[in-house]
Amino acid sequence: MAETGRVRLGRGMALLSNAGLIGAAAGSLLAGFLYDGGSWLVSCLVLGAVILSGSILGPLALNRMGVRDRPDFPAVAPAPVETGNGPATG
Repeated sequence: MAETGRVRLGRGMALLSNAGLIGAAAGSLLAGFLYDGGSWLVSCLVLGAVILSGSILGPLALNRMGVRDRPDFPAVAPAPVETGNGPATG
């Protein structure tokens, strides 16, 4: 999301949500096949290994591609903007 910038933020959010939905559907389907062919223990172990590998390989892939995985934050917070909509004093 940090790499899309403000111009293509909607496209980045759509790609992120689509990938999440496809992954959830594929994971559920795979878990069903593993449970039907083996047991719940087999499906939990296999899908746990997939999640663990994603948590290790994901940041490594981002570093290799040169993509930031966290946005840059300013060193000093900007001053609050006065809007004039403060509480009414009477």
